[in-house]
Amino acid sequence: MINKKNKDEAVGYIYKTKDYDKFSFVDGNRSIKPNVVEKLYNSFKEVQLEVPLVVDQYYRIYDGQHRFTALKRLKMPIYYQIIESMTLRMLQLLNSNQSNWSTAQFCDSYCELGYAEYYKYKAFKKKYGLGVRESLNFLAGESGTANLETMFNDGEFICKDYKNAVRKAEMLTELKPYVKFYKTRTFVNAMDVLFNSKVYDHSRFVRKIKKQSAKLTQQTKRNDYLKIIEEIYNWNELNKNKVRLFTY
Repeated sequence: MINKKNKDEAVGYIYKTKDYDKFSFVDGNRSIKPNVVEKLYNSFKEVQLEVPLVVDQYYRIYDGQHRFTALKRLKMPIYYQIIESMTLRMLQLLNSNQSNWSTAQFCDSYCELGYAEYYKYKAFKKKYGLGVRESLNFLAGESGTANLETMFNDGEFICKDYKNAVRKAEMLTELKPYVKFYKTRTFVNAMDVLFNSKVYDHSRFVRKIKKQSAKLTQQTKRNDYLKIIEEIYNWNELNKNKVRLFTY
């Protein structure tokens, strides 16, 4: 029912169709998640919300591809709105501000658009299984930089030293048999301090942790890890060979 008291200007039109073949997906948009489609499918069987897809003048779907897939399965009508000036970048910015896109979805989007740095990130993260922040820190070489994820989502991420990131990740992986929490953020941050240190000898630490792994318990603070690691690192060493790994 139209609210006759509403004096706001009407802008644009919402269309309705069952011509599913006219629509297509946009390269770089989020991939279809079957579990999301299934949830929408079950919901639409009870009631269909008349929420329009956002498409451009070529009927490429920028927003609503999961709804479209579910409605097509149900052979129900598609509601859509045409925005001729719509671009993928506009959608990314919108969804970024609304927190709708995950880092993985931004990554897939930029990979589909041919962003080489994002291929590197995706391959690195898949191989080593580190968290988003830990992977970005290693690849960007900027541990603790607050806006890394924002830069990543905005398509501005650069792998400044991929070889060094791989070096760090390989050393971290060497600790897996002795440190069950080796991928946790605080521990990775602590090890990153050591990986950047000129006095740290990783082979020495691996030799020591093999025999002293019980001493390395999970901590909540980076510096607490560093204190314990330094004790293990210097275990059974003569005073002249003991090393201060970091400044307290």
